[in-house]
Amino acid sequence: MIHVKDTKEDPRFIRRGESLNFRSLLVAPVQSGPEVMGTISVVSATPFAFSDPDERLLGTFGSQAAVALENARLFSETRSQLEELTVLHENLREREQFLTLLQEITRVALEIPNFYEMLQALAERLNELFRAEGCYITLWDEVRQTTIPAAATEFVRNSFL
Repeated sequence: MIHVKDTKEDPRFIRRGESLNFRSLLVAPVQSGPEVMGTISVVSATPFAFSDPDERLLGTFGSQAAVALENARLFSETRSQLEELTVLHENLREREQFLTLLQEITRVALEIPNFYEMLQALAERLNELFRAEGCYITLWDEVRQTTIPAAATEFVRNSFL
């Protein structure tokens, strides 16, 4: 706490006293533990304007301001962590959906005995997996040296089958 009762009589202000437009100064630290976050100052053109109770009151305001600033910092930090966790949760959820669809694709490939029905089911699942408009599967024809359509989702079926 700094309490200057009259800047014209205080050695720290004598050289600058003429240029100052105040005579009394009261400064309280805004402090949280050992960390000083700033100060709160009040000035008056009147010398001896502030009393000991004013000093205690400003000190209380400084302490309360420190608590408010620390709470705001913690709130901001918590909000940032929540945003990070939300993104991580969304990524985890998307990966879980991806793995579930991959598992479904594997299951379909193993359970459907008809090759072309299996390819059709795979096209449908891959379309879901990639959130695509359409999916089609072609097979290589060794004799013709070209690809031939084997399966397609409804969106692209008329174009490829």
